[in-house]
Amino acid sequence: MANPGKSVNQSSKPEETDNTSRCDELEEKIYQLREDNKLLRRRTRILEEKIRRCDELEEENDQLREDNKLLRRRTRILETNHRQLRQDNDSLGLRGERRICLIYENIY
Repeated sequence: MANPGKSVNQSSKPEETDNTSRCDELEEKIYQLREDNKLLRRRTRILEEKIRRCDELEEENDQLREDNKLLRRRTRILETNHRQLRQDNDSLGLRGERRICLIYENIY
């Protein structure tokens, strides 16, 4: 026979306490997972932005390298032309302003 001092609800109380405790634990885990998820999303956005910026910088770097190549080539040509003009001027015996004018006319 059942214990006359306890009702059916009272007899299941330890089980309810276990369920409530388990429910509280799960709610806490869910909350923590959501917080972790927010943090991971934030970090992901930051990393994606850094990757995007790195890609932009690599593109810019490639363009600058190409520009530098062209500028070096042009500089070599101009230096060669300048040397040739000096030699030509020296061989012609030109001096002063006339010599400078010839140099600028040929460069530009």
